[in-house]
This record gives sequence, C-alpha cells and structure tokens, in this order.
Amino acid sequence: MKEKIAAARGAVRRAARVWDQYGARGVARRVLDRVVWRGGEEAAGPDPERTAAEAFDARYGVETASFAEEHLNLASVAGGNWRAGVAYQGARRASLELIDSIAPAYRGTAFVDVGSGKGKVLFHAANHPFARIVGIEYSGRLHEAAARNIARYRNPDRRCERIESICADAADFPFPDETGLVYLFNPFGRAVLERVVANLKDSLLRAPRQMAVLYCNALHADVFRSAGFRETARWSGEFESVLIEPSLRERELPAGATA
Repeated sequence: MKEKIAAARGAVRRAARVWDQYGARGVARRVLDRVVWRGGEEAAGPDPERTAAEAFDARYGVETASFAEEHLNLASVAGGNWRAGVAYQGARRASLELIDSIAPAYRGTAFVDVGSGKGKVLFHAANHPFARIVGIEYSGRLHEAAARNIARYRNPDRRCERIESICADAADFPFPDETGLVYLFNPFGRAVLERVVANLKDSLLRAPRQMAVLYCNALHADVFRSAGFRETARWSGEFESVLIEPSLRERELPAGATA
C-alpha cells in the first residue's frame, strides 16, 4: 500500500510539472503526441512533427526526437530546482521557424538555449552565424546525451563552430556578456524564471547591448514585464510565443552603472 501511495503522489507531482510548463492547450497537445508517437500511428495517421523530428536527426546524425522522463531522477540534476523540471521533448517546427526569423538580427553574438535538453535547438541555431552557441541543461543525463550529439553532429552548411552544453541550474547561470539571443520553451515555473531574468539583467548592466529573448509557450511572460523588459512581438498558434527585449534604459546604461 505504501508503494502505491508513493507512486500516486509521484504521478500527481509529474502531472503538476507538466501543467506548469505547457498549460491547458499544451497538455492537450502533449497527450495527443503520446498517443501518436507511442504506437497510435495506425489509428491517427502519421504525425508530421514526429516525421520532421526523425528527419532532423537523420540529417544531422544526432538523436533528439525521443521523449525522456528518466532525467527527473534527483541524482542526475544540477542545483536545487529539480522539482521544477518536466519530461524532455525536442523543439517543434514552429519554434525552429521563429528562431530562423529572428536570428539574422543577432549574427556574431552568443545564442543561449535555457533548458536545452539533448541539443536540438543548438544544432538548428548552428545554421546561423552566431559567434557561440550555448545550451544550459540541469539534467546530467540529458546533458550527456547532448554532449554525445555534439560530438557526432554533422552539417556541411553549419555557420557556427562553437557549440557547447553546460550542465547547470539555470537559476545560477551567469549569462555571457556577448549574449544576443536567448531561447526558452517555458522550461520551468515562475520562481526559477524570476532568477533567470535577474541574471539576464545583471548581464545587461555589465554590458549594455541590443539583445532579445524568444520565449515560446510563454506562460509567465509577465515576469519579464515586471523586470522592465518589453514585448516587441507575439505569435499565436499551438503555443503562445513572445519576443522580449530590454527597455531602452537598460540598453543605454553605461558599464558599471546600476539600475
């Protein structure tokens, strides 16, 4: 009986984490994905997202398509925010297309994916001429998978040679001062995001610059607004996504100044 109670509590915690990350519409989409990706193809027909994910992996010689929940094991997680994590799923086509539309404005800067998983977004970003591409992943197991993928990634058309995955708690990560574009697919809840935004503001105070955050499935976009950032674009669809930029004041502060 104790085992059943513990299992039930664990299921409730996992469900709460998924709801926190995806919201109602995202949860419905995720349930459909599970049906299709795990044996429901005959009933539902081929899933275009699954087909695109498998083609992506085949093209670049990596493995990013499969779901992963085992990384929620406490022993594999960096930092103290393991409860904020949810199961891994590779980035969807809509998110990659948004990156393509925004990336040209930030060529020569650092691209940072917060909650980078197995590295799919990192490899897609390498199609653009960033100076450096960095993934931040708190799961040791997913970080190891990303490191293996980086080692075997092949793309004759890549335009950025520096790709790395860092195993760290995003709440404690100091953004490089050359960061130009940050990507998030709602990888954690409000409390962790508040600390990430504070770290990003610290980077802007050290090195004022033009930069942007592409926040997909933007369930907590108000955290950025409360910190003085502004939304400059919004996209509707399967998930709400927003482009967020620092205020003019933060961009123009001289180095060493305080807000």
